[in-house]
Amino acid sequence: WSTFRAFKAGLTGEKGEGLVVAALAGLGVPALHDVILRDSRGLTQIDHIARAPDAIVVLETKHYGGLVGGEVDAAL
Repeated sequence: WSTFRAFKAGLTGEKGEGLVVAALAGLGVPALHDVILRDSRGLTQIDHIARAPDAIVVLETKHYGGLVGGEVDAAL
């Protein structure tokens, strides 16, 4: 049963990543997806690296249900 849950979670994650890929492409944002990098600890994976006008943005995608809220200038 745990194997099924892991498989289902993987599919849900892929769906979320696909939504981000489509959104970035629709906005015309240059981006790389599913990037594998080597560091001193081994390999690491980044879901999305996007180029904004004045920044490089690294995005880690999660596909959760519900609402996310916050306030302007709220402490992290």
